[in-house]
Amino acid sequence: MEAPAAQRRVAVSQQDRRRLVNAFVLNEDWLNLAEQLNIPRQSARNVIVKFERTGRVEAEKRGGNKPKALSDEMIEALVGFVADTPAATLQDMRRHLMQAFPDWQACTIQTISRALDGQLITVKLLRTIPNAWNADRIKHERREFAKWLMTEGMGKLLVFCDEMGCNVWTARTQGRAAEGVRAVRIVANQRGRNVTMCLAVSPMRGLVYWKIVRGGMTRELFAEFFAELAALVDEPFCLLHDNARAHWDPPAMGEEQEYRPLPPYSPFLNMTERAIAAVKASLKRSLSRVELQRQIGDRNAAAALGITLQEHRARILERELEDCMSAVTQLHCEAWHRESLRYVPRCIAMEDIVA
Repeated sequence: MEAPAAQRRVAVSQQDRRRLVNAFVLNEDWLNLAEQLNIPRQSARNVIVKFERTGRVEAEKRGGNKPKALSDEMIEALVGFVADTPAATLQDMRRHLMQAFPDWQACTIQTISRALDGQLITVKLLRTIPNAWNADRIKHERREFAKWLMTEGMGKLLVFCDEMGCNVWTARTQGRAAEGVRAVRIVANQRGRNVTMCLAVSPMRGLVYWKIVRGGMTRELFAEFFAELAALVDEPFCLLHDNARAHWDPPAMGEEQEYRPLPPYSPFLNMTERAIAAVKASLKRSLSRVELQRQIGDRNAAAALGITLQEHRARILERELEDCMSAVTQLHCEAWHRESLRYVPRCIAMEDIVA
């Protein structure tokens, strides 16, 4: 219940406190001044009495002197510990602070969590990268490639290529459900064979060529893919690819064709990675349909076509994958290439990049 107006505490500003004290010192009617300032008479008396006793005009700090559970030094140490150990739990952080500050009275993990929120440190999906990701040799290769890209590469038709594998269980790993209930997804009993999609994209031509193969990518299949791509492109081009095992042996090249590998551990320079992400996102949405999962496990439908259930699953997956290729457009390719070019200055400066 709200207190009556007469009992409610009124905070007197510093300016009004000085005006009351000045009126008191000059033997003026400070009670009348308090009434004009809408200050309760008792509050005005408290200001004057305090001035007579201590000579102070300013209001004292209210409340106790309980210190913060985490000092600025502790928060700084906490941020550094999280930067060095991103997988640490709140209990690990609490133990670290207890070891670093022996005289510290330990606080709750909720307090530590709030302190991290105040430093804009949030919980994220933890990624794993090799320790050679930002090695000096790798950064040197990135710099040389970035220089080539901004000089010789500017006048060439650049075609980036990469592969992605998938099966009928390819789906999002996050979903929604009522509180206390697990989010589950009903799928076919078997995931079937893996299917590999190999695609080539260009910032100038968009989706240049794509091909679906059963199983994984091999050197022979990649050489076949390149030959079909070269026959399709009617002008000189430079094929850029990652360092997958299937790409180690360069296929037969024409005089007007160039074959250049990307620096190791540099997927951010390959615009095909973003194209693959778009295709895979579309495929996940398609395969998440309940009716499609029923078709994938329909033995009667496979028998009616005179094929095995495994072949039936593979055909459905290939059909859905073909429909998802519309996710790669010319405008998207231009935007993905611009996104890759944002890393070029950092590569030239040989900065550590985690992307």
